[in-house]
Amino acid sequence: MAARFYCSQIGDETARLDDSESHHALHVMRLKVGDDLELFDGQGRVCHGNIADADRRQVSVAVSRIVDSARPNRPRLVVAAAPPRGDRLKSMVEKLTELGVDEFIPLRTVRSVVDPRQSRLEKLRSTVIGAMKQSGRNHLMQICEPCEFSVALRNATAAGQSVWIAHPGEAAGNAVETVQRDALLLIGPEGGFTNEEVLQATDYDAERLSWPEGILRIETASVLFAGLLLQRM
Repeated sequence: MAARFYCSQIGDETARLDDSESHHALHVMRLKVGDDLELFDGQGRVCHGNIADADRRQVSVAVSRIVDSARPNRPRLVVAAAPPRGDRLKSMVEKLTELGVDEFIPLRTVRSVVDPRQSRLEKLRSTVIGAMKQSGRNHLMQICEPCEFSVALRNATAAGQSVWIAHPGEAAGNAVETVQRDALLLIGPEGGFTNEEVLQATDYDAERLSWPEGILRIETASVLFAGLLLQRM
């Protein structure tokens, strides 16, 4: 299988890798002129070709075939999660990308302890591209700006999305049969959502999800419940 690289601009005959992807091709993968590779633009366009020219910093690709990959025929899933500390956020974004989540929103809640800066968000976008290379996905998971809990609820309602909130408790259930429209999944911080936030979500007709055998960490809950909803879409 040819190595995969991200290229935002794929021409009909030629494409050029940016500095970062060129470095990866030449100095990590040790590719050279004539080697086959695969490019994806994150919007569904996939290019098959070979390296036509390369210097120390730039790779030019001769395009042999282009395939337009359609998005999965299902509703869109947006995950809004309070970011966990340290490298756990990067790992979570990798797994959500692999699953096929369409959009990730860093969620601000009453008990949030991490609020990613712009530089961190740019690194997360690079993490998405790396996960796409590994998983074979061709559509970028969008990394959005941080959003307040109440704003996320209002936006979901305005967009006609169903709302799901991960929160432990006896009243919570996981009898998810089918998800027939775009959905927003809310994942709380280490201390969980406050009672007021849960009530606010209920006012927006949010359905509750829980894991029956204990309290999950943020990244575990995000992956588990995103996978559950995607499976039912």
